[in-house]
Amino acid sequence: MIVYADDADFIGRDPALVDLIKTHTPSGRTLTEVDTFYADLSTIVSTFNRRDITFITGDFNAKLGNRVTGETFLGVHARGRRNRNGHALAAFCDAFQFFAANTAFKKRARNKTTWTQRRNEHIVYNHIDYVLCPQNCRRLCQDAQSWGGTLTASDHKLVTEDFFLRNPGRLRYRARPTRQGHLQLNRNQLIHDDDTRSAYSAALKRHLQATDDDDDTATSDQ
Repeated sequence: MIVYADDADFIGRDPALVDLIKTHTPSGRTLTEVDTFYADLSTIVSTFNRRDITFITGDFNAKLGNRVTGETFLGVHARGRRNRNGHALAAFCDAFQFFAANTAFKKRARNKTTWTQRRNEHIVYNHIDYVLCPQNCRRLCQDAQSWGGTLTASDHKLVTEDFFLRNPGRLRYRARPTRQGHLQLNRNQLIHDDDTRSAYSAALKRHLQATDDDDDTATSDQ
């Protein structure tokens, strides 16, 4: 679903799009199933204008777990231990610069967990539903959490995010002109596509060779 905002105050001086994707990730009984899902999702995200603000919400069937040093796609209040699907989601967020907003705020455990299931004599609580927003808009997120006690019966909780969209135009991606000889990279293709990796490797070798030639010339001139 794509929502168009025509208020000039909404996002800088020009109208812009807010892209909303509602998703349900397969439980991941096979790696192929999960890989196919993220490949399809990557294709959809890649079709949006880089100036849009894209949100992805839903049941990802993935536990991101606690943040590892250096990671920028989740906050310090995630819950659980990262599982196989969590690694797939982490790779997707890292490649497309998304941030899991409902891991950024200190909440009680009941407002972190998003899914429950009774197993024999105990109840399992997991954090597997997320609201993803662009990393460069994360400071516009005011609050995010899960809510129990909804009227509709479900083993999932309602997850909400309060997002301030008064004037985030300065945080949008800015289109940059492509200079001749520069290779424009799609990070997802760089990860999954052999031809893209080969093109990147060749371009990098040419750049390093040019750098070495410049150094040799500078040395000869001294």
